Amino acid sequence: MCEEHTKQRFLKYVKVAPTGCWEWAGARTRDGYGTIKIHGKQRRANRVGYEIYRGAIPDGLLVCHTCDNSSCVRAEHLWLGTARDNRYDAMQKGRIARGNRHGTHTHPESVLRGERHVRAKLTLGQVEQIQEMCKQGAPQRVVAQVFGISRGHVGHIVRGESWRGGK
Repeated sequence: MCEEHTKQRFLKYVKVAPTGCWEWAGARTRDGYGTIKIHGKQRRANRVGYEIYRGAIPDGLLVCHTCDNSSCVRAEHLWLGTARDNRYDAMQKGRIARGNRHGTHTHPESVLRGERHVRAKLTLGQVEQIQEMCKQGAPQRVVAQVFGISRGHVGHIVRGESWRGGK
């Protein structure tokens, strides 16, 4: 793959950053990964950079970044790994939002719950009716038939496993 003209064309799009990264100055994906067309095929620039300076990439492996800069194409900042290796690396470096850093905690308003959920079958008013009917002793099977949902769904509502607190 390492023809000299490919290498020269590749280097045309490289800008050296103060961090030591070789930042891709050409086209990029939405995620910030560089792209370059080689022999009529669109390729990830970090993979092309790895192949130019380090050699072939075995099937099934990703080109991962030690610098965590998706636009970096410097071979010294790239390593081969599986998807699992890459995820573990991200987790070790704290780049995966978990716990209180997860989006459901930092932006709870963006989580679609209750009637706002795309697959919601009931309104809040209907959920309150279901809870009241069950509290009055109506069989869950009958309540399910009235609202056109499964008995299991009624059970989840009654136990607070869905529509917690009527929300």
